[in-house]
Amino acid sequence: MVIPEGVLFQTNKAFGTVKKELLERFNVHTILSLPTGIFLPYSGVKTNVLFFDRNGSTSDIFYYEVNPPYKLTKNKPIKHEHFKEFLNVWEKRALTDNSWIVHVNDIKAFDISAKNPNNIEVIEHKLPIELMENIKDNNREINALLDEIETILVGKDIDV
Repeated sequence: MVIPEGVLFQTNKAFGTVKKELLERFNVHTILSLPTGIFLPYSGVKTNVLFFDRNGSTSDIFYYEVNPPYKLTKNKPIKHEHFKEFLNVWEKRALTDNSWIVHVNDIKAFDISAKNPNNIEVIEHKLPIELMENIKDNNREINALLDEIETILVGKDIDV
């Protein structure tokens, strides 16, 4: 089943009830996260493909995130090669930088959206004094460039 990304993370009563039913009455074994623009020019919405069967309830979900090396447009669509790794790892549920498994007990409020734990963004927190010095350095560089532009304009006898 192909669905918009929003359906997976929305937790209001209607969406929550449907996802609860889906997880309890079906085995949602795989969620394939497709990149934004997959259906351009008709829709730019990020979508997912849910794979499920009637073999019991969901115990864990294998996620795979398709990451083409470029932004998708109507002139640069997704290609079969972008699914190659997924097709190689799917049956064995092998873990890669683009795949991971989430146990159903770790799902909060029936949010089953694809959040790749392998893509953790490291944020460098600087001390306020370091930030202040960076701002001052940037301002000095801007002022030097403005002085240079002013010199060029004055040299060409243009009113500043």
